[in-house]
Amino acid sequence: MDVNLNLLKYYYEVVKEKNITKAAEKLFITQPAMTRAIKDLESQLNTKLLDRTQKGVIPTNEGLILFEHIENILKEVNITRDIIENSEAMSDFYIGTTTSNYFNLIIDILKDFNEKYKDVRVHIVFEDISILDDMRRSGKLDIIIKNKNEILTDFKKIDEFELENFFIASKKYFPELEGKHIKIEDLLKNYPLVIMSESSPGRRNFDNFIRQKGLNFKPAYEFNSYDLCKKLVEAGIGIGIDNPINFNDKDYIFINTDKMNKRYFEFGYNISSRHKYVEKFLEIYEKKKM
Repeated sequence: MDVNLNLLKYYYEVVKEKNITKAAEKLFITQPAMTRAIKDLESQLNTKLLDRTQKGVIPTNEGLILFEHIENILKEVNITRDIIENSEAMSDFYIGTTTSNYFNLIIDILKDFNEKYKDVRVHIVFEDISILDDMRRSGKLDIIIKNKNEILTDFKKIDEFELENFFIASKKYFPELEGKHIKIEDLLKNYPLVIMSESSPGRRNFDNFIRQKGLNFKPAYEFNSYDLCKKLVEAGIGIGIDNPINFNDKDYIFINTDKMNKRYFEFGYNISSRHKYVEKFLEIYEKKKM
């Protein structure tokens, strides 16, 4: 049998207060309404729940069992309510990117945003443009960072940047390369290359650069992780290809050789996003630019 939760709550307060009138006042209802509620509950359960004495009302044996169960039920209800309220208090905000190269440029913006809007839970998604488009359709895409040649529906560009990749080596393991100009063909022939896999935009940009030079090359190490490539460069396993913003100048050499093709990135937002904090994020972005 389904029992109205309010009836259980009314009964619980009556037993706690040992007085129908006091329980009614506590729950802001009238004494007659409380009395009817207790009678309705007894009728639904087909059992007597309260005995009336000169000192007030006390639960029957059946009523005491019910009271103990109600106490556990109300505790679970309160816990569930708190979880829901806390969940609703946090607003999910999605930043989608197809490139890690430019993302370092908004770290300070993100830090200020988090400090100012602590009720926002930021999700950073690094995925292919097709997956970001799926996120857009499902309402889980707000801020966007992408390669310029990638097409995304409902994307509004706010800014555009160009980044130039360099051959980068560890000063500790390749000191002979510091301050010297080296031909690209000699670099590829004499040094191991750590590079992203062919599926990455950065790698495709590099492959175009090599084809324009009429050269062939075979990387010593090929991965799907920029972080792993960086660690191997740091360990002296090989020479990497990346943007200087991802490296500390004092520990690395940006090799003097032929310049690679520049890459272009766009920063913007999803115009179909209904998130109220998109505008706030863009305001912080504009202030940081000044």
